[in-house]
Amino acid sequence: MKMKAAVIHKPGDRFIFETVEIDDEPREDEVLVRIYACSICHTDELVRQTGATVKLPAILGHEGAGVVEKAGSQVTEFEPGDKVVLTVPHCGTCEACRKGQYLSCENGFNMYFGRKDGTPRIRDKAGRAVGHLMGQGGFAELVLCHKSSCVKIDKDVPFAAAAPVGCGFSTGSGTVLNFLKPVCEDAIAVYGVGSVGMAAVMGAKLAGCKTIIAIDCYDKKLELARELGATHTINSMRLEEEKGYSVEVSGPEAFITPRKYSLAEEVKRITNGQGVKFAVVTAPSHKVVTAAIYSCANGGECCVPASISPGEIPYQYMQTKNLRVSSCGMGFADKYKFFPYLLSEYKNGNYPIDRLLSYYQFDDIEQAFEDMEKGRAIKPVLLLAEE
Repeated sequence: MKMKAAVIHKPGDRFIFETVEIDDEPREDEVLVRIYACSICHTDELVRQTGATVKLPAILGHEGAGVVEKAGSQVTEFEPGDKVVLTVPHCGTCEACRKGQYLSCENGFNMYFGRKDGTPRIRDKAGRAVGHLMGQGGFAELVLCHKSSCVKIDKDVPFAAAAPVGCGFSTGSGTVLNFLKPVCEDAIAVYGVGSVGMAAVMGAKLAGCKTIIAIDCYDKKLELARELGATHTINSMRLEEEKGYSVEVSGPEAFITPRKYSLAEEVKRITNGQGVKFAVVTAPSHKVVTAAIYSCANGGECCVPASISPGEIPYQYMQTKNLRVSSCGMGFADKYKFFPYLLSEYKNGNYPIDRLLSYYQFDDIEQAFEDMEKGRAIKPVLLLAEE
């Protein structure tokens, strides 16, 4: 079956729209999904620039939502017409999967690359294999994936709202709700309020945290974070101007200098000198992680649910304060329970996904990526078909 897809051929490429061939008959454990919306994650840009975790040429995109068109002979969970959101696959047979720990699947990473026998699901006009990111390839009209990549959603949930729950929003909110599990009297700081950080703020609000500190370089993001649940905000760039701290770097590393941990001091000022019980770091810098560690109260925890630049962190200080640094993937979530939970809170008005979305037609994919990278869009969503 022919379909339109946005393809990259080498690291750093622009997307090229091509007509490719996708198998139109799912194998026994596969599902064919027509994509209506696919949101963009910073991981897509990372893979686009590096070619990591995908076989090129490839179709990126791993936050898709759509409708099941066909299901394999052994698929009992889905049928044509079901609305689904796509996420990472799991094998269902390893020890982790048998315990319901799907994100720790021993075979999940290998499933990112396709079928066990190596035969491609997608081919170009010349018959050559086309890869797909995380077993999906959502920047296309159709996705053929393992059934475990699909989570059924209610018919009344818009595709655009459901799509980012498949990765970014479940990562941010799940880090708070499933992994850190704060209680209402806890204070939490979120370093970087892009899509994952905003979702962490919303998760902290759902948890009832009394103090939620959002930290970023952009006022517009901080204003939105306050509207979504942050009780305090810190503009790390303005901190330099108003407090006289010497911040000599720009971008994400403006959160901190190697010599003076000014941001940590500001967080402790807000928390009456105590620091926060939990810190969530979504900014890709080990210096930001260091600032977050210094901002934690004794016995606190700093969680990093994202990739960061290499560098040392203050282990001796951590030992003296009994601090922990942790990480978790995809929000430590049971997708079959957590995705429906977030979407039910969305429908109830407690999880305002729409506030974070910017919409783009499929042909405008380059503009969507540019807006995301320049901070003009928090969560871009490509619209591939009308609901």
